[in-house]
Amino acid sequence: MKVFFKNSNFRLFATGSFLSSAGDVLFYLAFMTYASNLKNYSLAISLIAISEAIPKFFTLFGGYLADKTRDKFKSIFNLALVRCILYTIVGLLLTTKMSDWNLVMCIALVNFISDTFGTYSSGLVTPLIVAILGKENYAEGSGFANGMSQTISMLARFAGASMLLFMSYSSLAFINAATFLIAGILFALVGKRVNTQKLPLPKSNKLNFFQTLKTSFK
Repeated sequence: MKVFFKNSNFRLFATGSFLSSAGDVLFYLAFMTYASNLKNYSLAISLIAISEAIPKFFTLFGGYLADKTRDKFKSIFNLALVRCILYTIVGLLLTTKMSDWNLVMCIALVNFISDTFGTYSSGLVTPLIVAILGKENYAEGSGFANGMSQTISMLARFAGASMLLFMSYSSLAFINAATFLIAGILFALVGKRVNTQKLPLPKSNKLNFFQTLKTSFK
């Protein structure tokens, strides 16, 4: 925790990562609540669960793409911006008169795309923490960031559902979009600082996917 308060670059980056983690799940329980009100709710909930589960199978490939990425700060910023746009679209869809089932399918698709991008974004976090803190402080910083991200993700799930007591589904989707927007701004700010301070950036992986997979098991 000391490194969080001592290193301003890591503090900003970790905060952005926390917001991104919250954005991953903030709308989840609210969306499940919306689906549970449909006539054939079991099918709708199954569709949502599938849209959440499938991206997790891409985690390994997302990590590989992250290693291959040259400008990691630019990429993590762009991913946050795209996910902000995706949930802004969700918010707009929820204000339309689209039929409930069409709405659920559209939102499930957006959720799937966002979570798939999320696996790539998560893969970018580790090498960027190394770039910010250096290898000597990486273990402490990574442990703190991972622990806090898991805690925030858990709290965000319930916060999203609780917010429905006093706001609409569309408003919650816009708040979800805002978490990604703020995260992206923080990532961009840290990237600019790192470039200005000329800190060593992580090198991209030159191996193909299967070579990387083979190396990881050695």
